[in-house]
This record gives sequence, C-alpha cells and structure tokens, in this order.
Amino acid sequence: MEKVTSSVWQPPTGRPAGRDPEVRRSLSQLREHSDRLARTWSGLVFLAVLCLFAGLWASLLLATLAVVVTGVRMAGFWFQVGRHLGAMERLLAAEPARSVDAESLGGRLLKIDGKVLRFPTRMPTGRVWVVGPNRAGEAVVFVDAVITPNFGQVVSATPEHLSVRPQRQWRPWQAARAAGRSAARAHARRWLFTIVVTISIGAELAPQPQVLGWLYAIAGSVILVLAGRQWLRIVPSLHASRQLREPLVEYPARVITEKSVAVTLPDGSELTGVLLWSVQLLANVRASGRLWVAGEPATGTTLGVGVPEYPIAGVVRFN
Repeated sequence: MEKVTSSVWQPPTGRPAGRDPEVRRSLSQLREHSDRLARTWSGLVFLAVLCLFAGLWASLLLATLAVVVTGVRMAGFWFQVGRHLGAMERLLAAEPARSVDAESLGGRLLKIDGKVLRFPTRMPTGRVWVVGPNRAGEAVVFVDAVITPNFGQVVSATPEHLSVRPQRQWRPWQAARAAGRSAARAHARRWLFTIVVTISIGAELAPQPQVLGWLYAIAGSVILVLAGRQWLRIVPSLHASRQLREPLVEYPARVITEKSVAVTLPDGSELTGVLLWSVQLLANVRASGRLWVAGEPATGTTLGVGVPEYPIAGVVRFN
C-alpha cells in the first residue's frame, strides 16, 4: 500500500489547488448540479406551455407553481454558488492552499489571517485551508476534509452586533442523518408533484372512464417502478445514521472504483465491498489509505463507514 500522507483529505499546498483531481471533480459536480436544475426548470416550462395550449387550466396552475419553486431554487443556487464558480476556478488554478487558523464571527463571517471574509452560507470552523485572497478580495476556503470549495469575499468593515453561535461538530452519523433526510424530502416532493400532475391532466382530458382507468393504471405502474428504484438508492442513507452510532474501527483500505473499496483485515486478507451510498468518503480513503468501519467486516454484511469526528460517511456491502 502507498505511504499514507494524511489521515483525511486536504487540498494541496505545494501546487495550485485546482490541479487536485478531487477538487476538479467537486467543481464538475457543482456545474452538473447547476445544469440539472436548469434542465428541470426548462422541462417544467415546456409542460406549462403544453397545458396552456391544451386548455388544461388546473394542470397549468400546478406546472406554473413548480416552475416558480424550481426557479427560486435555481436562483438561490446561482446566487450562493453558480455566480462564483468562474472566480473559484481561476483562483484554484493559480494558487496553492495554505492551512490557517479561522475564527467564527457569527453568521456568514470568518476571520482569517486578520481579514474578515463573508460567505454565501453559514460556515463551520475546524481545520481550514484558504486559497487567496486575490487583489479583488476573493478567496476559496476548504473546511474539515470536505472537498467542496467555498467562495469568500473580503469585507472592509465588520458588522456590529454579531451573534456568535457555538460551532457544531459534525460526526459521521450526523452527516448521514442530514443527507438521508434531505434525500427523502426531495424524493417525496418530486414524486408527489408527478402523481398530482398526472391525476390532474388525466381528469382534465376527461376521456371515457374505462380509458381513464387504463391510463391511470399505466402511469401508476411507471411511476411506481421509477420512484421505487430511486427510493432503493436512498434507503442506505436512511439506515446509515443508526449503523454509524456503533464504534468505528480503523482498517487499511483502498479505492478500487468509484463504487467499490477494499479493506485489509487483521489476518492480511483483503475484503472488497460495494459502496451503496457515501458523503465525502472516497477522497478521504484515497488520501489516507484508511477506512473506519462500524462493526466487523465480513462477507455478506452491510456496515456503516466513515471518519471519526468528520462529516464523512457511507454504507458498504462487503462481498
């Protein structure tokens, strides 16, 4: 096994941070998320136009509501992340990261190297690396082995009446619980809207009752299959928070593919596993050559995995 250089992932300090494959992958995922929101919004606009021309007024109202809600989400993501992607890519391509001490000033403010930076969202403090700031006062910050970059802007004056809240330390089971609940809510919203619109369109078209029954049966079967497949991908994250409350035991490990890992057992044998779900996991296994498992790995077991004291979690089914 290659020599371990860090217990968790950290951005490179000896070369431009943007050359790190994990950072490039994270930036690509942010762009993909932005594109996915835009495609969803465009599809809903198309649906609303179809309902307008077909005279399906109740369905048009539902589609318009979905267009507005998705548009608000898309605008929020652009305001917090999307509009800063270009600046982050330029900074990351030009400068290495450096480890710094950071002080939370409350809200979305951090004090780093004597400068106060404002972020689009509330920032935790922990192990902090910063790239920049440049002459425009733009900086990129990484926190606690999380590969997602955060854009910060230097502010000239610190606001008065700051309320500094105690910083919450995220553990693997907490990260799993938050991710699982978020995925379950998104799944419920998506398919509830699909079901309601399907019923509305079918009712407004008002074909013969027998034909309408067949249409609902076919649409219901398709929705059941697609929603069920997506739900099965979410289930491991919902179970992970309970699994990760068990003590975590360290094992030498390596990444085989983006969907599989291997751990070395005490007797020297290697056990492979399929990654069913994860948050920030693979980058940290690559960086450390370690994996912490909640339980004893054995063929046929499904166990929670993560890194103690970090928001890094996953579920692996060992073969």
